Amino acid sequence: MKSTTKQIGKDSLIYGLSGVLARSIHLITLPLFTRLFTPGEYAFIDMVTVVNGFLAAAISFGLDLAQNVYFFEEKKKGQHAQKKLVTAIFQLRLILGTAVVIICTLCFPIFNSLFFDDRLPWYYLAITFTGSLFIQISAQSAELFRLLFKPWIASSISLVQSFGSAVVAILMVLILDVGIFGVITGTLIGSISSAFFGWWMGRNYLDFSSLHTEWWSRLFHFGLPSIPQSFAGWFIMNLDRILIMNLLGPEAMGVYAVGIKIALIVALVLGSIKMAWFPIALDAIQTEKGKTLLRNASCAYLGLGFTFAIMISFLSPSVIKIISTPEYFEGHLIVGIMSLFFIFDNYLSISSLGLLKNKKTYLITAFAIVNALASLIVAYLLIPLMGILGAAVGMLFGIIIRNILNQSYSENFYHVNFENRVMFLQFSLTLITILDLLIYGSNIYSFLLSVLSIALILIYTFQNSEIFRHLFNMVWRKAN
Repeated sequence: MKSTTKQIGKDSLIYGLSGVLARSIHLITLPLFTRLFTPGEYAFIDMVTVVNGFLAAAISFGLDLAQNVYFFEEKKKGQHAQKKLVTAIFQLRLILGTAVVIICTLCFPIFNSLFFDDRLPWYYLAITFTGSLFIQISAQSAELFRLLFKPWIASSISLVQSFGSAVVAILMVLILDVGIFGVITGTLIGSISSAFFGWWMGRNYLDFSSLHTEWWSRLFHFGLPSIPQSFAGWFIMNLDRILIMNLLGPEAMGVYAVGIKIALIVALVLGSIKMAWFPIALDAIQTEKGKTLLRNASCAYLGLGFTFAIMISFLSPSVIKIISTPEYFEGHLIVGIMSLFFIFDNYLSISSLGLLKNKKTYLITAFAIVNALASLIVAYLLIPLMGILGAAVGMLFGIIIRNILNQSYSENFYHVNFENRVMFLQFSLTLITILDLLIYGSNIYSFLLSVLSIALILIYTFQNSEIFRHLFNMVWRKAN
């Protein structure tokens, strides 16, 4: 048990660190790109990420989940059997992915209108689609090494993709002066490089002696039902960008994208905590002691998350002024609300555990659909009235509704008795502070309110979370 716990802790730290490094590339390139591109052009660069996510949902066909499950089932038959499985998935992904890329390229007017305001030539989209395919091929190799418990190799593959894309993009933009084309081409070259690197490292698990069609029916049967959930997840995370692009135009979308990048600082911190937390939680909920852990963890997580959200919200106007040009300044308006969105998005790993424990995945899917519809309706109504802030409010509203439904129904199957009163007080203090910053800006009075709110949130958290008290005592002892 000790060795298993140590392995989980070590791997979680590695994945968390690599995840922060991979995602931080967006923040690293932000000061450069906001000075090289107008808000409208920067919007197109950000929408490439949205399109990559759409094609990822289409190209994956649930094969990533199938590899995770069948890989360990085939282990008892030896590496030769695992090699056939991995190769079958690789071949199927390449064949189906190529078909998806061709179909999407032929349908480029639809994508161009929906995501790029009809401003990009068809070959820009063809390059984007091809890059998405290689990202998925690369991702399979990274997932293989996760299954082999080699986190450093898995993380290296991901880092080659993200940093390779950024380096090539920056060089092409600065030296060749090719603008958006350079960024799109950089993504393609980075993804091809990581795909070749990943499969060179995993070459012992490839067998191209034949097409392993004997696996295809099993893989389709397992993976196809997960496709709707993949598309639902993509839609929820990108609904705001799609609406802004089509209702307000690319210039507003570019400003919004910069605000999102600042709010992502909160997501980076909390995402690392989530990666370390989730396997521990899945193990803990098998016992009654897991209820105490969840009750304490929920209060501690929200307390820390809301504290970060207030800090980022207060600092965001100054940060955006430093890293970008005046055209992007209004992006700070959404930072606080979207920080809350990312907090509640990660909180799903707590609020849905009771449903996962009792295999109520149909409820998780249903609540995700409610999330999408609620966000769509609220954002669509508010964007004409509030601009980009309306999109952020819609996103936050939907994810809060989803968490309330998840947690309420989870309690029916695994009664944790969450500290709802404390969590509501934490949220209320945070929301009041963020609204004050939105209305009056960052000044001495909002600073004092922010300090007071953070102090009260931390006091409530300290009083009601044993986990937080242990963390506080540990930090206090090291400091002294």
